[in-house]
Amino acid sequence: MVKEAGITPGSEKEVTGVSIAPKTAVIEAGKTQQFTAQVSGKNLTDADKKVNWSVSGNKSSKTVVSAAGLLSVSSDETAEKLTVTATSTLDSSKKDTAEVTVKRNNAPAVPKKNSLHKIGKFQYKVTKSAAKNGTVELKKPLKKTNTSVSIPATVKINGYVFKVTSIGSKAFYKNTKLKTVKIGNNVVKIGASAFASNKKLTTVTMGKGITSIESKAFYQDAKLKKVTLKSSKLKTVKKLAFKGIAKNAKIDVPNKKAKSYKKLLKKAGLPAKASVK
Repeated sequence: MVKEAGITPGSEKEVTGVSIAPKTAVIEAGKTQQFTAQVSGKNLTDADKKVNWSVSGNKSSKTVVSAAGLLSVSSDETAEKLTVTATSTLDSSKKDTAEVTVKRNNAPAVPKKNSLHKIGKFQYKVTKSAAKNGTVELKKPLKKTNTSVSIPATVKINGYVFKVTSIGSKAFYKNTKLKTVKIGNNVVKIGASAFASNKKLTTVTMGKGITSIESKAFYQDAKLKKVTLKSSKLKTVKKLAFKGIAKNAKIDVPNKKAKSYKKLLKKAGLPAKASVK
């Protein structure tokens, strides 16, 4: 009950309830639904019967309800259930809710973590399952007879875009016909023995994202004489990663990183006569 100065006893304003309609709704992502609310009570004017609208349970910031009770469910909403609340502006303890079920537009399922997928020339494993910003690891080529491979920055699985962030251990091990490799900018890690024992491999270009090269990544690639490393983020090069590559190999790195990278690479087995600049 709301008491106001100068009001005759018995004529105080009182909100007894709020009723929302509809009480339940099924809404497709990307669609809207109009809700209404009736405020009941004593001695209320039209202005006293107003409500504040709110929505909860949403995972998308674009899912909103207007001051007039129009719920807009964003096309990227992933929540299955939402709650719309109408609260009396005169008495906030009086409110009512509606339950909303969000229906996806027959969107395909997001690939699960650790699931395997064949895309283009390679097999990938999902390392982070998400409709946005998902990641995969390149596990292996579908055949070992490629002479040249280009590892993409992203791949699309079931309509969802995934970043290729790693190359698995022994992914290209003993691919004896492989000569050139180009690695996309989203790859941050090259796994152990990923390109080891590739007798014909001569040229490797690594993207801007590389932070880690695991042990024996390019072990015994005797003809590997040209490596371009575009990343300025490299922090780890593990044991024997470059052991056994061409003695006169040339490693092209960002100008400001030549000194620090040379130390990393030498500790990882880079031949004494190889240049880093």
